[in-house]
Amino acid sequence: MSNPEVSKKWKYQLFSEKHPGLYRASRSFLPRLPIILPLIFILYATTVNFSRGDYYFVKRWYDGSILADAISLLSNKAELMAWFDRYGALVIVAGICIIFGAILFYRIVWRGIFKDYIRFTENVETFEGRIYWREGVGFWFDLWDKLYESHIRQNAYEKYKKAVKTPRGIDEKRLSRKEYYQRWNKDRPYSPDRRPFRIYLKTRFFPPINLINPALKLKKVVLKANEKMEKRGAFEIIIHEGLYRRITGIREFETHNEAYESAPIQIKDALLTYGSRVKELIRDTQQLSKANVKVRLDQVRSGTFIMDEELRQMILEKRKNES
Repeated sequence: MSNPEVSKKWKYQLFSEKHPGLYRASRSFLPRLPIILPLIFILYATTVNFSRGDYYFVKRWYDGSILADAISLLSNKAELMAWFDRYGALVIVAGICIIFGAILFYRIVWRGIFKDYIRFTENVETFEGRIYWREGVGFWFDLWDKLYESHIRQNAYEKYKKAVKTPRGIDEKRLSRKEYYQRWNKDRPYSPDRRPFRIYLKTRFFPPINLINPALKLKKVVLKANEKMEKRGAFEIIIHEGLYRRITGIREFETHNEAYESAPIQIKDALLTYGSRVKELIRDTQQLSKANVKVRLDQVRSGTFIMDEELRQMILEKRKNES
């Protein structure tokens, strides 16, 4: 068992704990990097060309691209038919291969990367969506922790070697690299607890991911520390969630096991209240219908029916003969 004083002395503070403001800014900036970089390139190219006095650089790019040839080919029927007679069979085969490859990519690669989220609650499994990101757990977080721990461990050992050489060094004999790393693994100064985990789910195929704000259309589920997460096969992750979820934000939920409390219902009082409300409703309806002439005429009309004239004469003659 590690010494608490040594563990406290060796405790390594995370970047988010040292620099919370910069960490929040990185959370806002880094997910938008795929759309920010092309915009920066376009802005840079526009600024450079405008500074040179070249105001037609966009048209020059268009004329030198394959897009201009494609539009010219599609706008000329004779050229299009000649091109299709020459390359049509190849295009059809290539299209079939692309469709088949896309299906295989989706069924194997895409589903392997973005796994199915299976919610397991009360012995019932429910498909919730596809996991697009797991915050605090997963391959990328584990890889980062291993690489980063190796880096800070090496830096700490270099500082340790310099410290033991000075008169004010630490009060113990100098440790070898192996002994130092054994003490490191024992005390674990870098052992971040990233719980609770936050899962980002894509529950619908459309709309697609928002490149400006990737998490905008995703459903977020915050899991407690004691909720188990396990893989089943290559495409599914089973989450043993709590019994309930509470809404904590826009499309954001938090799991919990706290039962909803309800007071016993007084049947007699409830029936009396319900009966009085029904009587009030009937009385108000009768009064309102009498106050409106059109409503009264509609009621009278709905309670009568129109008789055929020939049938009326037959009834009158029958009554006359009987009398």
